[in-house]
Amino acid sequence: MPVTIRKPPHSTTGVALGILSLVFLFFGFYSNTWRVAEPTWFKNNQRECERLVLGKIAKSRQDGIFSAGGLLGLVSPDEKPRLWFDSPFEFGYEAYLKGHSIGAYTPYLSQVGGQGMFFAFLDTIVPLSPSIKLTLFHILTALLTALILTLVVLWFYHEFGLLVAMSVLASMVFSQWLVVFGRNLFWSLWAFYVPMVVIMYLLRHDRTFTKQHAIRFTSLVLTGFFLKVLFTGYEYITTTVLMMVVPLIF
Repeated sequence: MPVTIRKPPHSTTGVALGILSLVFLFFGFYSNTWRVAEPTWFKNNQRECERLVLGKIAKSRQDGIFSAGGLLGLVSPDEKPRLWFDSPFEFGYEAYLKGHSIGAYTPYLSQVGGQGMFFAFLDTIVPLSPSIKLTLFHILTALLTALILTLVVLWFYHEFGLLVAMSVLASMVFSQWLVVFGRNLFWSLWAFYVPMVVIMYLLRHDRTFTKQHAIRFTSLVLTGFFLKVLFTGYEYITTTVLMMVVPLIF
């Protein structure tokens, strides 16, 4: 039996809330503007993981995007393959920013490497210096994270009203953990929320239990899930799946 969903009219308040959310979240994720996280923590958090992406971009610049199977990896200045704690910590950054040649490349086998291939592709088409491009990559990642979380805020606004949505937004803006991960190229935090957000909006706009809807629903959810796996592998996959279930239960 079809279920009718009441769709609210276009709301100026909703648009203003979306813009406010996007601005506050973006500046928090990109530059820690609101000083939610301790500055040193914000600057250095997960650089050891992000260097895998920079290593991949440097490797792609030298040998092509699909070299080493497209996987992220540790780079070293000599021909000796390096383990995680044996690799020169900053060389991944230096290899990309300063154009150092790469000796050995140790692939990181726990992810598909989609984020590395994505940024390596952008690196080939953006005619700017590596330092400026790295800044742009951080901006893009922070913007995508702010955008996906803004969609969550707007969902709460349409379901529960402005007060609840503002509370949700405040909890995001003042979350230290979201801030320190929000722009990290390796974690691509936005990808973790894509499957849940797809389900939230599909169910909000259409809860008719027809064959056509089931095909569309399944296809879009699987696409969102594939995007998460492509960009961040199976990292915290249990959490991602549990988040997907929440709107279904609701």
